[in-house]
Amino acid sequence: LGLPIGGEGKWFEFIPDFDTEQQSRKRKPNNKDGANPSAELLKEKAKKLLDSDVAWLDSKGDKIKSSTNNSDFLRKMISSGTLADKMASMMLMIQEAPMHRLHVLDNLLKMAAKKGKREHGMALDTLKDLFVADLLPDRKLCFFHEQPLHLYDKIEARVFVFWYFED
Repeated sequence: LGLPIGGEGKWFEFIPDFDTEQQSRKRKPNNKDGANPSAELLKEKAKKLLDSDVAWLDSKGDKIKSSTNNSDFLRKMISSGTLADKMASMMLMIQEAPMHRLHVLDNLLKMAAKKGKREHGMALDTLKDLFVADLLPDRKLCFFHEQPLHLYDKIEARVFVFWYFED
């Protein structure tokens, strides 16, 4: 699919702007009840595409970018490193490929929900840095059904995956 991996840019920089007449990016749902009849089908297709791309990266990732991909080392740090090493490794894995590393983000969110003060605090700091610097665009996020789905025949499959990730 050509989803961004390691240093290619932030995920939201790859979404083309199909909505030029609404520069504020405040989109309205595609029909009155808030969901396009085909929106769920397109969303499911995008989920399957993302899942297959994640599986592909997990199986071939180390061979793709051996110079920048240290995933084996980072996984080892997450499983057996100090708490600071775990946080840094999780942050690097998410920064490298946020769309492919949602499971790492989920683990970081679970760590932030724990009661231990040190682990909780470090996880919150890491999450704050990730969301501010890497994960959130400088615009309002849109639900999948708010995207211009009426243009589905003119849109690349990877754009649906970006919209699914944004949702």
